[in-house]
Amino acid sequence: DWLYSHVTESDCYMYRTGYDRYSASHFIQEMSSTFGEKSLIAVAQGTKTLSQPMETSKKLFEQKKINYNNNPLFSWCMLNVEAKTDVNGNIQPVKNRDLNVRIDAYASFLNAFVIYNDYLEEYMARIS
Repeated sequence: DWLYSHVTESDCYMYRTGYDRYSASHFIQEMSSTFGEKSLIAVAQGTKTLSQPMETSKKLFEQKKINYNNNPLFSWCMLNVEAKTDVNGNIQPVKNRDLNVRIDAYASFLNAFVIYNDYLEEYMARIS
């Protein structure tokens, strides 16, 4: 509802949305009926997909090229993220062992960042 009202009130167009497939059936159904099936892209939650975006976004955060408006929830989630490294040196986000912490805001950002990078050229070609 929030996203729909934001899109309609701001006259925005949602081009693509990345999501984690896990327990996403309701999300997929709602978003597909509102914004179209083609706008939804599943993002695999493994090292092959997330390693490079994690490394790239870390550099962009350090350079202050990504603005998250110092959102306290996002900051808290980022502080809870640890990088799990596989045998090939690739990384993926995991939350630390404390069951009371969350990384959901960062995970959502990372899904969006993957889609941003994967579809940027296609999007720019459509708007130019």
